[in-house]
Amino acid sequence: MKIAHLILAHSRPEQLGQLVSLLQHPSSHVYIHLDKKTKAADFNYLKENRQVSFIKKNIRVYWAHYSIVQAVLNSFEEIIPEGYDYINVISGQDFPIKSIESFHHFLTINYGKQFISCLSIQKDWPQAAVRLSTYDLPKYKFKGKYKLFGILNKILPEKKFPLPYEMVGSSNWFTITKDAASYILTEIKNNRAIKRFFKYTWAADEIIFSTILYNSSFKNMIKANLMYVDWNWEGASSGNPKVLSHNDLESLKISDKFFARKFDLSVTPTIIDDIHGLIYLRRQNSAF
Repeated sequence: MKIAHLILAHSRPEQLGQLVSLLQHPSSHVYIHLDKKTKAADFNYLKENRQVSFIKKNIRVYWAHYSIVQAVLNSFEEIIPEGYDYINVISGQDFPIKSIESFHHFLTINYGKQFISCLSIQKDWPQAAVRLSTYDLPKYKFKGKYKLFGILNKILPEKKFPLPYEMVGSSNWFTITKDAASYILTEIKNNRAIKRFFKYTWAADEIIFSTILYNSSFKNMIKANLMYVDWNWEGASSGNPKVLSHNDLESLKISDKFFARKFDLSVTPTIIDDIHGLIYLRRQNSAF
């Protein structure tokens, strides 16, 4: 089982190094898409690791903007020809919470399944429906932006997806086969209307990949993604998940997920020791 870990990173070079070390495995390789706005020299030390490659066609990435989607697509173009069985898309603020050996074993016995969140926007995630019917440009910030877009959305016809798809999503972190990644890449290239639609959609990355796979022959092989995230905290309304700490360790212990987010070692520096301890404990209690 050959796995490519694709990390979208924009900060915290030391923390990224910790993540890379936990992903090391003889049958895997780490690819890093480094936001082009970031000072690349701070991450150069990772190039000394032969199991690490930086995406050559990296771009400037903006929160909730289509650029996140484009960063993943650019990365797919470089990774897919290398022949990996799975591509695991995570961020630089994630950590595995189980051993990387157990992750490889899990994907081996579940080969062909696609681990990506596909909540129905109509039934299970209705708060996201407004993203599909209104225009937005998350990249740009200027005085009066929201007033302007409020007016534009009243004047312009309601935005409609160009294909008869059921819209699904909720997370932009996923683990999919090379064939599924290749299908996504081809669909977006061949259907330019998909890109046009999502370029004006807030947080398109949380919908586009899931929707394309859900409306394809891969649908029956889709399972929940493998990322633990805590949205049930007092700051969830900000659009950010909880920064995990030692207080969350018990929840991580009982989770069936393989990865968790998000972590910030500048805020909770000892959590990395907890992560190492958790992985060690699980190795002692299982074959991995």
